[in-house]
Amino acid sequence: YKTAVTATQNLEARFQEFDCYIKDMFDLGHYQYRRESTSGSAPHIEIHDHYSNQNKEMINLASNDYLNLAKHPKVIDAGIQALKKYGAGAGSVPLLAGTLSIHKELERRVAKFKSTDDAIIFPSGFVSNYGFLSTILQVNDVAILDMYAHASLFEGCIASNKLLFKHNDMKSLKTVLEKL
Repeated sequence: YKTAVTATQNLEARFQEFDCYIKDMFDLGHYQYRRESTSGSAPHIEIHDHYSNQNKEMINLASNDYLNLAKHPKVIDAGIQALKKYGAGAGSVPLLAGTLSIHKELERRVAKFKSTDDAIIFPSGFVSNYGFLSTILQVNDVAILDMYAHASLFEGCIASNKLLFKHNDMKSLKTVLEKL
């Protein structure tokens, strides 16, 4: 798609440009965003293919379910028991009123397992990176990041000075380090 969107265009014009881009990607068969799984998490999943309007099996290389526990009977049973006791969700973010006793118990068990005084459980990898980095990095600190690093790392380094080097390029990294 070749039409450039300028910063001076109004929001509606920018949305129309984006909408045209998405429609073009869909028409070309390149739109893969938010595929619908009809089977849940597993090494092999069934997805709904928008182009053929059929369901088909695919190898799932995009899951965070590395140990394939999402459908383990013990995990499902524990989930059912937690639903019965606590309901469907904490009702709030952990900081305000969304910390449940099972969260604190998990943190105690992780701390014991890791032989530490305490542990904090974050709800996602993004929040882990953001929460940890934004806590320890100050305005005078420097974070050196691969330019293709995950967005959570960039967000976590928000208060620090960020220096980027070209993806997997050791010469570029050396140049950044020498500037420091």
